[in-house]
Formats: sequence, C-alpha cells, structure tokens
Amino acid sequence: MTMKRDSLDDIVTAAEVLADKTEQMAAAADRMKVAVNSIVGNAKTIYGVVTPLLGFFKSK
Repeated sequence: MTMKRDSLDDIVTAAEVLADKTEQMAAAADRMKVAVNSIVGNAKTIYGVVTPLLGFFKSK
C-alpha cells in the first residue's frame, strides 16, 4: 500500500510542477503579447509620421 501511496504522491507532485510551469509560460506569453502590441503600435506611429513626409518630398 505504501508503494501505491508513494506513486500517487509522485504523480501529484508532477502535476503541481506542470501546473506551475504552465502558469509561468502563460505569464511569459502575456508579456510577449504586450511587447508585440507595443512594437506594432510604435510602428504604426512611425508609419503615420513618415508617410506624409515622404509624400511631401515626392511632390516637389
């Protein structure tokens, strides 16, 4: 019976470790999403500033 109990404890411990790692990966994915959204936002801002300037210089 002790052997079954030890095996169950090992399985529970492994499940807890897996859940913890999954939470860490989800948090990292959220941080990456925020970073990508920030980069995209910055790129849109730069594009919005540069495009009219290019049009201004092309017309002359």
